[in-house]
Amino acid sequence: MTAAELDDVIPASVYLLANAGE
Repeated sequence: MTAAELDDVIPASVYLLANAGE
């Protein structure tokens, strides 16, 4: 996985986790 891919995947994961906590 490239750094560019991680740059997309990590914020998406954080966003989903934040929504799951609501």
